[in-house]
Amino acid sequence: MEQPIDHSDPLNANSINATLLQRYFYSDRHVMMHEEMLPTYAFLCVGGEGPAMDKSVLVDSVHCTGDMLELAKRLDGKASVHLFSLEHRYYGESYPTFLDDQHGNSVPALATQNMKYLSSKQALADLANFVDKQLLPPPTKWVTFGGSYPGFLAAMARQLYPHIIHAAVSSSAPVHLLVDFTGYKERQAWDLQYETIGGSADCLKIVLDGHVELAAAIVADDDYQNVADMFGLCDASSLLSERNLGMFLGDGVVDIPAQNNDPSCQHGSVCNVRKVCDLLKEVQDSGASALESLARLSEQQQGFDCVDLDWNRTLEQLSDTAIEPYNWRSWLWQTCTEVGYYQTCEANSLCPFGRGYHLIDMDYEICQVAYGLSQEQVQQNVEDTSKFYGDIRQRATRVLSVNGDVDPWSVLAILESEDPLMPAHVVKGASHHFWTHPVKETDNQDIKDARDIIHLKVMEWLEQLGDEEVVVTTK
Repeated sequence: MEQPIDHSDPLNANSINATLLQRYFYSDRHVMMHEEMLPTYAFLCVGGEGPAMDKSVLVDSVHCTGDMLELAKRLDGKASVHLFSLEHRYYGESYPTFLDDQHGNSVPALATQNMKYLSSKQALADLANFVDKQLLPPPTKWVTFGGSYPGFLAAMARQLYPHIIHAAVSSSAPVHLLVDFTGYKERQAWDLQYETIGGSADCLKIVLDGHVELAAAIVADDDYQNVADMFGLCDASSLLSERNLGMFLGDGVVDIPAQNNDPSCQHGSVCNVRKVCDLLKEVQDSGASALESLARLSEQQQGFDCVDLDWNRTLEQLSDTAIEPYNWRSWLWQTCTEVGYYQTCEANSLCPFGRGYHLIDMDYEICQVAYGLSQEQVQQNVEDTSKFYGDIRQRATRVLSVNGDVDPWSVLAILESEDPLMPAHVVKGASHHFWTHPVKETDNQDIKDARDIIHLKVMEWLEQLGDEEVVVTTK
């Protein structure tokens, strides 16, 4: 459907030469055509950053299956449910088309001057306009669902547009905005010793000690070639760059799958925290050092391709205005102009990697080189966005916040609430919105319980009058 490129100027008084066609998905398989006495609901799976959606989003995907689609099944025979998913502007196939005013030639949507129309505020206005354009019988109640940044949007849609959004399920949503997000990697360290998912104090110690030994081998011993051989670097001289060291040591030489931890994964020998820790302890028990244990894990994770460690090339790629499958330029623009979320490894933090190597100035440099935004501008942008949305716990009702205690993003989420209209639930042993993923036989009881809590709470709220239905009378 066509959307205004700028919702603050819906009639295009500024004559912006651009068109935005926003992609959406719809399914009526839970619509009861001949049951006029049944209530009508509309469930909306909110799109966000990352790879493009496809038609599986309303069939079986990580986005909204376990919560939204399973609830629609549960309501069969009790209600008529329309299913929607709306792709976020500047992601997937929902990029605007810009033409220059002089010659009518196409101008890249990801040119910096055209990215000012990419924001969460514009995305939420898209959502409200989309809902308004669907000709569903009144009083259809709309519920938004989303995980991660889409979970943030699902919650804020209820906050900003309570007259059209009846309730929201906000899964793994980082609603507290922060520029220097040291807590992400600190939670990874916590996960490495979390026994529920197979971690231990010994496992964390191997990762910590290994990075200390690695930093010493590079900085104190100048042992570049040996380190490059151990960790499969394409070019040992890349370790001479301070920024390359920031990526290598500060972001970790191994992957700690905290955000995507799947206790039952079968797609690799080290695909979850338990398997990572088992391997590290097995290698060290054989007599290897912590550094050698990390090298063995790195080899298992990366395979046979060498690692090209090149900060300058990274900056070039992020400055490229060509649209690519993972939409990195779009998302990093939003971090620089709205939300921050920079996952640093500061010297005085509890980060499990090379402490003091990934500092916030690396992320500020991305904003400066890719978009021309200064450190001061980034800080002000995040502060302004935070003030705009405020504390949702004081501004909204009927928003359910669900988070996993393994998930590093839970550090910025709502984990506790005494307000029955703003409830919060923490799923023990769960990673990033794992309960929204497709239902599997291996799902543990905590995941099943989380889905039940979501379903029951939404059904309870659907029985309540909507904000637009409440009539205030005076005597």
